[in-house]
Amino acid sequence: MRDAFTPLERAALDGLAWELSAVAPDLAGQIAESLPGQRRVQGPVFLTETIVDRRRPNPPETTHGRLGTIHLQIDHLEHPIAFQVELVNGRLVALHGDAYGQDLSAVNLTGDVVDQVFRLREDGHPVPHDLRDRAEAIRESSPIRKLQANPDPPPPEPRQAPQPAPDRTLDVLLGKKTAETPRLPQTPLEVAGALIFGPGAIPQGPPLHPTEPTPEDLTSVRIGVVVVAVLTGLVLSLILDFHPIFAAVPIIWITRGLLKKSVVQQIARALSARRA
Repeated sequence: MRDAFTPLERAALDGLAWELSAVAPDLAGQIAESLPGQRRVQGPVFLTETIVDRRRPNPPETTHGRLGTIHLQIDHLEHPIAFQVELVNGRLVALHGDAYGQDLSAVNLTGDVVDQVFRLREDGHPVPHDLRDRAEAIRESSPIRKLQANPDPPPPEPRQAPQPAPDRTLDVLLGKKTAETPRLPQTPLEVAGALIFGPGAIPQGPPLHPTEPTPEDLTSVRIGVVVVAVLTGLVLSLILDFHPIFAAVPIIWITRGLLKKSVVQQIARALSARRA
């Protein structure tokens, strides 16, 4: 396991997280979950690579490049060191330092050597920072860190409100009749009659007896007899190649016999008994 950041690196990173909170709000959280990588000091140039926890999700912003104006005044140096963070698509990759031409090779950069921390305004005026009381608050203010600690709960399942039953009390008091559901055709003859004359053409009423035909049953039988006769005539004429006259005479004679009241009642009783 690599060592943690030095006090110099920590002060520079905390100052940069505070300064860049508007353009890189996730920077503080990345600093809190990162470790130093390779360090290089070449004359006045200071570089520390950073290793952010791979399990941390990528930040939503895509800030890119070297950012920041944080300066640190340290012991044994006449001029401060300027620090910037390097971001690649919003992810922290390195901490850069520039000592303005001063040689850092012989300077101890690992101890508690920080005297002052400040940033530069656009007009070049220094603005001092006191990071001793802010460092932990800055790191904890990362928006993604809060999302990791408090993930969104799953959305609740939609509930359907129960439908209240219709209140018929007022209708009964006012003498209103509720609409009754019409009886659907139950036999082939009723279906044929409903298709030809419409659902309302067949009178409906309560049956007198389970096997006693109702007026609509008698009408359905008559319609069915006519439909069967017409279909039979079409079959004889078109398919079996009978002459229309020879096909129509016996069909009309048989149909007239089947349409007699007594015959219709017998057919209707048989159908009613079968249905019951």
